Amino acid sequence: YKVIREGSHLGQVTDADAATAINDAVAWGAQVIQIDYSFTTAMPLTLIAVNAALFADRIVVTGVASAGAGVGYLPVNAGPELLVVSATDVFGNPMGYDGEGPQLDLVAPGNGVYARASNFCCTNFSQDATAASFVSGVAGLLMEMLVGEWNTRRSLLESATDILPAGFDNATGYGLLNARCAMSL
Repeated sequence: YKVIREGSHLGQVTDADAATAINDAVAWGAQVIQIDYSFTTAMPLTLIAVNAALFADRIVVTGVASAGAGVGYLPVNAGPELLVVSATDVFGNPMGYDGEGPQLDLVAPGNGVYARASNFCCTNFSQDATAASFVSGVAGLLMEMLVGEWNTRRSLLESATDILPAGFDNATGYGLLNARCAMSL
């Protein structure tokens, strides 16, 4: 799978930058595209690019904050195929800072995740983009198994470990990402 990050020379992502990155990812054959920057304003070019990627049977994953939670710029306007992810702590409890709502599909570890930093030490990540990276990775593995876009999305949602309350809810979506179960469906 490929994760595309692109920004302007000022380090800020514009609507045109995001749309170009998504369109380039599709053109270069990426099967999984992760968006991890915050939408603070309507981004019409990005929305067109996301919908085109979804129409081209790509998996598009974004963190709930990146999707403009509470604002609704992307998940409300993009197709329901967009995978919207939020973070949990190490115990699987949803993190309230990332947002919630009916657009949320899954939760995954995103608080207290350690990774190797550039100075050969560890750094702690706590954000929904970290959770979205886990979902993107599992989606990439599923796509490599040649299950296809529709089956990948279905496998991710159906294999999620339900978190109380039972069933879909606005705080955890369909539940916690369960890679092992998703790979066995």
